[in-house]
Amino acid sequence: MSSMMPNMPMRTPVTARGTIPVLLAVTVAGGWPTPVFGMQQPKGPPRPPNKLIVSGSIQTTEHGAVAGARVVAELSRFRIDMPKFSVHLEAESSPTGQYEILFQSPGPQFDACLVVRVFAPAGSGLRDTTISGQRVRFELPDPHTHQVSTVHLDAVLSRR
Repeated sequence: MSSMMPNMPMRTPVTARGTIPVLLAVTVAGGWPTPVFGMQQPKGPPRPPNKLIVSGSIQTTEHGAVAGARVVAELSRFRIDMPKFSVHLEAESSPTGQYEILFQSPGPQFDACLVVRVFAPAGSGLRDTTISGQRVRFELPDPHTHQVSTVHLDAVLSRR
């Protein structure tokens, strides 16, 4: 968790009875970082949060679901004219191999790089894998449809 910014509370996993995906959210407390002053307070009335959903499934090369895999999604912004930062959230794959992670913050909209790492369950005999280089837009949901930006990434874990 060293890549998380200070003052960044992370909610614990939320699961409702009978649902399969695990949903996580992150909220940046007090604004977004600035290069000189640390955390910057947003000006004006509170704005709706930007949202990005990362979801997918984890399977073996034999097309079997991988339950209990740890999925880490990292959202990084690297621009010369803006402060650099990186935030990551985790989820565990369900018994059907599904996962879902929600990034959420009231800060500014921006383009970012998304890296998803999948760690096989201990003792499973499967190899970890990484899906990297996905460029995403971290932005407000569509004001008319309320549709949230989504990225669907499936991973296949091979035997050791």
